[in-house]
Amino acid sequence: MKWPRARWSCSPTARQIRRVPPARSRSTSISSSEPPAAACRSRLRRSSPVPRRDEPTALTRGQAEERLAAAVYGNPSCNQPSRHRVTGGPIPTLKGEKEMSLFVRKRSAGLVVVATASILVTALAGCSSSSTPSSTGSSGSIKIALVLKPLDNTYFGAMAQGAQAEATKDGVSLTVVAADNVTDDSGQAAKLNALATEGYDCYIVNPTSQTNLLTGLAPISAAGTPIVNLDLPIDTSAAKSAGVNITTYVGTNNETAGQAGGKAMMNLLSKGDGVALIGGLVGDPGSNARLKGFTDAVNGTLTITQTVAADFDKAKAKSAAATILLANPNIKGFFTPSGDMALGIQQAVEEAGKKGQVAVIGIDGTQDQLKDIVAGGEPAAIEQFPYLMGAQSVQACIAAHSGKTIPTSVETPVLTVTKDNAQAALDAFPAPPSDFVVPNPFQ
Repeated sequence: MKWPRARWSCSPTARQIRRVPPARSRSTSISSSEPPAAACRSRLRRSSPVPRRDEPTALTRGQAEERLAAAVYGNPSCNQPSRHRVTGGPIPTLKGEKEMSLFVRKRSAGLVVVATASILVTALAGCSSSSTPSSTGSSGSIKIALVLKPLDNTYFGAMAQGAQAEATKDGVSLTVVAADNVTDDSGQAAKLNALATEGYDCYIVNPTSQTNLLTGLAPISAAGTPIVNLDLPIDTSAAKSAGVNITTYVGTNNETAGQAGGKAMMNLLSKGDGVALIGGLVGDPGSNARLKGFTDAVNGTLTITQTVAADFDKAKAKSAAATILLANPNIKGFFTPSGDMALGIQQAVEEAGKKGQVAVIGIDGTQDQLKDIVAGGEPAAIEQFPYLMGAQSVQACIAAHSGKTIPTSVETPVLTVTKDNAQAALDAFPAPPSDFVVPNPFQ
């Protein structure tokens, strides 16, 4: 292939130098007569133009000579010839005693010559024979999809934080999608379906119901891709019927958390005192398990006056508590399976003038709950570390992808928070306090 002669122009007043590149055909093939290093230069010629800079980059004469030669004629580290490939003479150099500014010039042919730091980075990269993505550790190529309940709920937001922190630490890729609300069964399922064909190595699912994601999980499971069930357990019999194999479950034992709430309430009240329960969604298995654990723990010591549902909604919980306080002014405590609902209930208690007289305990241990305990509001909370759940779900994916044998279920611990340890819990939030060490169960 015969190369046309390059044309150079120089403006001595502006001390600027530009190169008008020769016209080339669209073919990117390399002549067999070119030296082996031509492939390196060829990559530079085919690279996309670097975006135009608004301001010039000032270079000294020596820098300009060296870098322009590297950018236009090839990087010296690519074993480029020292002679001009067309004329056979020496490669042109820049003349002048002062510093010169090199600018981007776009020609009508659409070709751009860029003598800036950005193209120099490209030139250096062009010497590599392949592109390897950066990673941390041996799991850098793993792609994980995380499907959650709504992120505007602080509990599920903390899950996402923990998962992202662990993914960043381990050098894996994490994609997070979430339902619009806690009852968005079809919307969450559609978001999973959109990810199902994207080639993820592991799927973590925190479903809005025990069955809403099974249709989307069936082809994922059939392909042998690991599935980690987070927080709300998927119905095992329905999963079996749908052909879905759950690799492992990561979450709190909800009955255990409810029992911890019952023990904390008994430490605050006297035998025979009345307690009202304000649950989440009617029929929600997690809410029901927590209420059952609480009821079992206080049985024979405290009296359950009534149980109502508030749909995991703070405002609804506040309204329900206000109604109960009016109907039963002798009530001594409220228990709820949700941190956000606990805050609403506490507001109702304080507005009724009963702060310090009616105990409110909720499960979750959100940041606002911890702040409220520190400020003298709620007397206690059961912190269950959704942040830790998110982190452990990523650990499970990495272990499953590497072929390790992992447990079918991992129970994340809970911590009873009172005024004595609330500040330490708040300082560490959303992670567990420093003295609450939980080892990686998937190592």
